[in-house]
Amino acid sequence: MLRIVPLPIIFMFHFSAKRPLIAGSVGSYGATLHDGSEYTGSFINSISREDLKEFHRDRIEALLDAGVDLLAMETIPVLGEALVLLDLISEYPHAKAWLSFQCRVRIFIKLSFII
Repeated sequence: MLRIVPLPIIFMFHFSAKRPLIAGSVGSYGATLHDGSEYTGSFINSISREDLKEFHRDRIEALLDAGVDLLAMETIPVLGEALVLLDLISEYPHAKAWLSFQCRVRIFIKLSFII
């Protein structure tokens, strides 16, 4: 079950911890293409949902196996990739994560939450 919590809770959790927390960064698939699609999301129609899920699964498992405290799923440019990440993170019920969007609009919007 996903639980949405306002972003400031992350900072409260951090400051109440007995040690610094380590977040493992999970960026957009588009960043690996070196074509700017991490900003536009234009890659979303050129990769299957399953391939995108496997791409992120390998990285998420490596980060969790390395012992990060939480996952920072950051600057995701397109809803389709965000939905894949949310579906994937539900396979790791004890993992803590946040998801932030990178939106390409005239008015800058940044939506973040922790799950």
